[in-house]
Amino acid sequence: MDEAKDEDVKGALLPLSFDGGRYSQVGYPFDTASELSNYQKLLVEVAKQTWREANPDRQRLPRNFVQSLELRLTVVGKGSVLPYAVGGASASTQQLLDHFDRIRDIFAEIVQKGFLPSWLSIDARKAALRVGASLRTDERVFLNSRTKDRVEYTHADRALMVANEEARNTPQNGVLAGKAVEIDPDKQSFQIELSDGSKVHARFSKPDLWQTIHNFVSPSAEANVVRFHARYLQSAAGEVLVVEDVTDVEEFLESTSAWTPRLVELLKLKTGWLDGAGSAITLAAIEYSNAILSGLEQRGITGVRVYPTPQGGVQLEADKGDRYAELVISEDLVMEGYLSDSETDDEFSPQTPASAVDLITEALNG
Repeated sequence: MDEAKDEDVKGALLPLSFDGGRYSQVGYPFDTASELSNYQKLLVEVAKQTWREANPDRQRLPRNFVQSLELRLTVVGKGSVLPYAVGGASASTQQLLDHFDRIRDIFAEIVQKGFLPSWLSIDARKAALRVGASLRTDERVFLNSRTKDRVEYTHADRALMVANEEARNTPQNGVLAGKAVEIDPDKQSFQIELSDGSKVHARFSKPDLWQTIHNFVSPSAEANVVRFHARYLQSAAGEVLVVEDVTDVEEFLESTSAWTPRLVELLKLKTGWLDGAGSAITLAAIEYSNAILSGLEQRGITGVRVYPTPQGGVQLEADKGDRYAELVISEDLVMEGYLSDSETDDEFSPQTPASAVDLITEALNG
């Protein structure tokens, strides 16, 4: 195919382009033609979703809606593969460009987060999954935009996203720590700000739970950290994607406590935080630490140092003069302590947070 000339591409659109591997040679490889078809299908589904969002009270799409979105290949430019196209006879160039921008943003989120945006419709999700299906490890597709930097999408990006989407289909029950920052009782939904700062959409099936959740709703900086008992979906990397149903909510960490910011820092640690090793800190170990720190403060012992352990537990350290106390709370709540002063060294194994407070207080106060 001849090199594209200025007059060939004048007025044409370039929603995506390809590079590397089979795309390094002149022309468009026939065995990857499905990529153009897949993009066309995604364009239609994104346009449908956009129209329905703007017209929530209308059920039927306008006449010739899909036909107006038809893209037709006009010429393939050299220097990677640049498939210039034009829209259908009734297509609005401005609307097409708007849809191209939104598709570009979809893939920007995929590349950044490793999974499809939660707001995508089911049909749009299916279409987005197909884009890049033919890419080899040395090939990439660029999603273009008229106003933003293009997004590079690779075989590795798609492989991670597909794995995450498969993981989404396996809900799990557990406890999540975070803050309730917004609530819509009519839709029985709210926003959770997780301990890592990310926000996820959450729903609750029991209507009477909204008042309990509402009691914890507060601006992020002021909100207490609470525990959400819930069914949720998470990515292959362990990132929470959406909370399908919250069944109970209970207070966990008070925002006014001096040690809460430090415990929240520990909650943010993910597997691999210690040079590729290090387990995530368990909620149980955080809860025990919170109870012990609260008890020590009531006894007048402050300034306790708090550290994570590689196994997923917490280590507390405190001193007073020549007296020193150390307590390790394991991920499964086994506690081992060490006490010392200028004359003696002792080990201890408290069974409860209350007994740990008693032993540490006695050791430091003499």
